[in-house]
Amino acid sequence: GISRKLGGVFGLSTSALSRVNDEASAKSALPQLEKVVASLSEVSEQFKSVPASAKAPLIRVVKNGLARLQPLVDTKLNKEGVGSVLTPVMSSLMETLKGMSQ
Repeated sequence: GISRKLGGVFGLSTSALSRVNDEASAKSALPQLEKVVASLSEVSEQFKSVPASAKAPLIRVVKNGLARLQPLVDTKLNKEGVGSVLTPVMSSLMETLKGMSQ
């Protein structure tokens, strides 16, 4: 279901970002992060059709995932050479997740 897909989004994002330390590693992580954004886009569309009564647990999953992912994103994007490569894809990812957390 959606919860499992969200878990995948957070898991893949975290594993890709954890290997990023410079511009070269950011470039090698980019394709995986772009796949995560595409996957999240699908999940986001499915999320919209979930009845309001069933959204609360999913919103909790998103909020918990964001709480863990945001510090990692902030740390990695501030590394030299990383922000310019990953900011566009990570901004898209985080914006979509924040939209789903409300």
